Amino acid sequence: MKIKARMEGLAYGGEFVGPVLEPEPLKGKKAFARFVCPGETIEAEIEKDLKSLIRTKNFKILQASPERQSAPCCLFQNCGGCDLQHLQIKAQRRYKLEMVRSMLARQAGLKPEKEPCLIGAELPYFYYRRRVNLHLDREGKLGFYKLSSNEVVPLRECLIATKAINTAIQENLLPFCREISDLVGAIIIEEHKQEVFIELRIRADLKKLERLITLKRLEKVIRHTSNLKVGLRGQYIFESQKSGSVPIGHFSQINEAANDTLIECVTQLVSGNQVDDLYAGSGNLAIPLAEAGKETRAIEVEPALSAHGKQISTHLRQKLQYFTMSCEKFVRSFELRPSVVLDPPRSGAKSILYRFDPKKIHEIIYVSCNLPSLSRDLCLLVEKGFVYKKTFVLDMFPQTHHVETISYLYSPARC
Repeated sequence: MKIKARMEGLAYGGEFVGPVLEPEPLKGKKAFARFVCPGETIEAEIEKDLKSLIRTKNFKILQASPERQSAPCCLFQNCGGCDLQHLQIKAQRRYKLEMVRSMLARQAGLKPEKEPCLIGAELPYFYYRRRVNLHLDREGKLGFYKLSSNEVVPLRECLIATKAINTAIQENLLPFCREISDLVGAIIIEEHKQEVFIELRIRADLKKLERLITLKRLEKVIRHTSNLKVGLRGQYIFESQKSGSVPIGHFSQINEAANDTLIECVTQLVSGNQVDDLYAGSGNLAIPLAEAGKETRAIEVEPALSAHGKQISTHLRQKLQYFTMSCEKFVRSFELRPSVVLDPPRSGAKSILYRFDPKKIHEIIYVSCNLPSLSRDLCLLVEKGFVYKKTFVLDMFPQTHHVETISYLYSPARC
């Protein structure tokens, strides 16, 4: 059975949504489709007819959007990485902003004092990604997984990865993929300050003796990549004259230009002189806050990230203090400072919000890349008495539906 639908907006998850126009029994029901554009009328097959929505497949465009473009990457719609390359960049950013507005207002019922707004509208939208996680199958194919599949789509170049990472893929990895494919199942490539680092992840199904033999074989292979810093899963710290100790395989912001905008936004929002930076990582936000003169406590559970943060912030010992512990333990052990910065993992910060008291905390700056957990946590903070002022939307991940947000809340007791 086929339907006709008019697409209206971007939904969280990368699909577009709009009402069904035909047939009559389904009219008005919400239809979801990938790789279409708002404003387009499509004809599509029904993949799943659920109670409140319809998921579609094999669409045909009946009326195209003027914002549609030919995707620059030949792997688009096959590779599972990007989902918006068919949209012009200005349109991508506009629909992402509307997605954030809609989810916070309509689904979460949140009413900020000011409407969400876009920052960094002129940021680069290709060759920006400083870290890629590639899969290697046993046939030696290196690439990303196909959409909704464990099949590796082989690549020679990724248009959203930095030029240095693409050079490393072509010159240093592809020639050896067949040789190591029975040993390595995934490869992380990261660029830090114009240096490229690689982490090889040994296949989980190898037995202990096989893993020891693997180490010896890989040592011989990686000697050929003398211009790269190469390590194995579990060896996260790589010495480098330029970068210091770099914790490969751990969280770090992948878009350098957008991250600069993020840092600028957060440091401008923090008005207090005493700050707690929860989920601090290597000090991405804590170090700039301390450099701006704020007395900052950075809390990070991962020893590798904490150690790196301490190493690169020795000049800030009077202003920056690192705590290598979970945020859950920290909020049980210490009273939070008047200004709190949060940059939690995708699961959010629900486990620590019970300790947030609007009589003691004056302001909260919440950085998030996950709209569902952000919506939940903002609702919890509003219920506790904080005032939700505004959200800034930053396109940290162009060509994909993912987005970074910076939200500001304050205590009415401060006024």
